[in-house]
Amino acid sequence: MINPRCALIAIGAAALVSAAPAYADPDTDALFISAIEQAGIEYTNPVDAVAVGREVCAYLGAGHHSDSAARAVRISNRSMSVKNAARFVTFSQVAFCPDSITD
Repeated sequence: MINPRCALIAIGAAALVSAAPAYADPDTDALFISAIEQAGIEYTNPVDAVAVGREVCAYLGAGHHSDSAARAVRISNRSMSVKNAARFVTFSQVAFCPDSITD
């Protein structure tokens, strides 16, 4: 049976990889924005969305679990669904701190 968390990470990685044209120099921020857009996650400003994605990684780097990060994202963005908060964290991890991804 496939672990749902692993499946979400794989989907996030695929979205980030498929978001960039083959000829483009990969720009992590742009790939991140493209991935959250493709997932239907709304944001007001791409600079702020990237900053929050990087803050997620700092939070995880401080020893917090991804579920806690998703709760923090959700609390900060009440209009965001729990599912999209978890996706946002996963996309943040894939783009900015892949070393934080655990099973």
